[in-house]
Amino acid sequence: KYVILGFPLYFMVGDDARTFLQKALMDIGAGVGETMHESIKKISTGKPYPEPFSTKTKFSIVIPQKMVVDVRVFDVSGRMVRIIHTGKLDKGKHTFAWNGRNNRGRAVSNSVYFIVINAEETRITRKVIFLK
Repeated sequence: KYVILGFPLYFMVGDDARTFLQKALMDIGAGVGETMHESIKKISTGKPYPEPFSTKTKFSIVIPQKMVVDVRVFDVSGRMVRIIHTGKLDKGKHTFAWNGRNNRGRAVSNSVYFIVINAEETRITRKVIFLK
């Protein structure tokens, strides 16, 4: 049923495949830049939840002042899949959700995706796994 990075997972049953994928993919995204110009303290975010997800995942962003924030989803090849938000946000906590659909409203395929948040000189990348 599942194939990841050329490795078939059809021999695993139910939650075994999901657990394996969670463990195997924990390090994907390691090494992805967390910040530009050491300004990570200006904006913060937690991990998306639930992860992996099949219908919707949520994540929050905390910003210390009003600023322009751009939130997008990219696939593993670097193609932009979805624009979640682009524009000014007030100081404080903001919660966003992604339903596993692209900008055209079509469901994406099972894969690893990256939520990229840009605000001023800060870039935060969070990995999320979509499994339908």
